[in-house]
Amino acid sequence: MPVGSAALRAASASAMPAGSAAMAAASAPTMPAGSAAMAAAAGFAPPAETDQAGPGLPPPADLGTAPASSADVAAPADVAAPADQAAPPLVTSYTPPPPLPATATSAQSRPPAASLPAPSGYGRTADPGPYPRNSRGASTPLPAALPAGKRPERSGRPYRIAGVILAIVALVVAGLIVLLLSGGKSSGQHSGLGPPSRGAGAVVRKRVAAWVAGQVSRTAVVACDPVMCQALMARGVAESSLYRLGPQTSPLQSQIIVATAAVRAKFGNALGSVYAPAVLASFGAGADRIDIRATAQHGAAAYRAMLGSDLASRKVSGTQLLHSRRIAAPVLARHELAEGEVDGRLLITIAQMAAAHPMFIVDFGSPAPGAAPGIPLRQADLAEDAHARHRAGHAISAWYVRAMLAFLRAQHGTFRPARVQSMHLPDGAAVLRIEFTAPSPLGLLAPRA
Repeated sequence: MPVGSAALRAASASAMPAGSAAMAAASAPTMPAGSAAMAAAAGFAPPAETDQAGPGLPPPADLGTAPASSADVAAPADVAAPADQAAPPLVTSYTPPPPLPATATSAQSRPPAASLPAPSGYGRTADPGPYPRNSRGASTPLPAALPAGKRPERSGRPYRIAGVILAIVALVVAGLIVLLLSGGKSSGQHSGLGPPSRGAGAVVRKRVAAWVAGQVSRTAVVACDPVMCQALMARGVAESSLYRLGPQTSPLQSQIIVATAAVRAKFGNALGSVYAPAVLASFGAGADRIDIRATAQHGAAAYRAMLGSDLASRKVSGTQLLHSRRIAAPVLARHELAEGEVDGRLLITIAQMAAAHPMFIVDFGSPAPGAAPGIPLRQADLAEDAHARHRAGHAISAWYVRAMLAFLRAQHGTFRPARVQSMHLPDGAAVLRIEFTAPSPLGLLAPRA
């Protein structure tokens, strides 16, 4: 470094801040004296400014010719500038950098090892680490830190997926528990379409199927749930005579309803109060109970009115038979005739048969199990006479059987019996049994206009 420049820098040291002097000294060996303007633009010029040199000071050595000898150079104490004067015109002008957001501190209060603040527009100062520098020697600006409220949070997707999996597992477990708890109940109780129940329910269905197959007319349409319909077909009931009940079906499409627990649950109280008020027979108990009901085609009220009128007509006809000398009967049979408990078809048939051959009415059989009061008796056991009824081992004469069979088989439609057979009762008496099917037609004995 030229001697004149060293003296000038020494003279201006008192007026330059400590930080600026250190930076100027660090850049002196590598920066030519003629590049003072570039040094000021780079921010390395001292903050104190002046436009002219102090009076009586020689021009800077790097702006003129070098002195001939060292004697011409004044000592540092002799050339020191006054405190109120600025440094020599090493820098002709200085433009300070744009103000920083943070509060500026003086060179003396700034820590010696602190780095310069990051350029304006970044939210934090640069770390003092060994980052690469640009061509001017300044550190490469670091990306600004996001505000604390806007920092990206860790994604909660794994936790949401785990929650969904746990919810699915819980639903599956709950469904299995409900299925196990309800496994002992027949789903047919709710919809009539479930699997058949086992145990006592199956036994009751077999009894009902046997009764329907033997007692119900083959021309009658029988309404039933799918399970009961299968049992009926197994007993020989034609599928064409069955009407399967479903969600959108009406029992009024049939003449007989086999009311299982599923059918009762489907129609509720309307089954007895609207669709089928009369119970022809009933089997089982509780949830296994099955009722065989007669359908009220014109409504429950009309059915009850017709049943009452028919009962009155049967009382009149039964009383007339009791006054006939060609008909004999025991006390019980006479009571049943007088009370109108005998089916109208039987009353008409007995009257016609007695006109051809005298007879003894042994009994009218027994009511069907669980039948409602007022349901007519549809069976009669007949003998040739009262004396033959009490003779052990006596058989009905062949000619009598042939005569009766010829007459009964000549009947058509409603008045043709379902079964006619010669048999012996438990007490040994020989009888001719006549039986009609259910349901009993109403109004046969009503007076014709």
